[in-house]
Amino acid sequence: STKISPTTTSSYAFGFHATSITHVKAVMVNIRRLRVLTPSSLNVKYVVIVPISKLVLMQTYKNEADIVTHGYNQMNGPNGYYRESMAKLLIWNLVEYKRVVYMDSDAIVVKPLHPLFFLPNAHLASPVAYWENENCITGALLIAQPSTSLYKSLASHIDKVVAQGRTEMDLLNRYFQRILPHSSHSKNFPSVLMLPGHILALSLHFRTNIH
Repeated sequence: STKISPTTTSSYAFGFHATSITHVKAVMVNIRRLRVLTPSSLNVKYVVIVPISKLVLMQTYKNEADIVTHGYNQMNGPNGYYRESMAKLLIWNLVEYKRVVYMDSDAIVVKPLHPLFFLPNAHLASPVAYWENENCITGALLIAQPSTSLYKSLASHIDKVVAQGRTEMDLLNRYFQRILPHSSHSKNFPSVLMLPGHILALSLHFRTNIH
């Protein structure tokens, strides 16, 4: 991977993923919101994960000291809309940070999110995906404690999950619910914190009476 940024001096980062100019513009909306809502004393960084072939998308923001562009080589992924979804797993490889709060580019920040940096220790924290028909976490908001070994372990499952036509959300749920408790990581229990669904609400529920 390639990082284009000043030397990191922060322990915390907000993470994003962008593969188009539309994504970048949406990400910048949230960065600007977070700059207002996050205490400056935390000195957080805003890490934007972008395919190396599309680094030019971030050229406009190269001189903004708190923005880190993290380039990556194309990863395997399911066909269609979620083709690049596995790139989210790269947040576990950002080991220069104690914690990374990642959100999808189509999310919109409405409240401060920096308290998520101070959750109890866990490899992953994420809201329950209350719109699904099973008890699972969403991949749209991920709070990660980076670890090179954990990243490698997650990445080793990508091809198998993609072959089944599934996404990073399926991989994360399967990994942490079924594989992690039987691995060497299990000594770090609890490995996952499932957060309340209201932390990440679907826009549909702002347009209806669904709660």
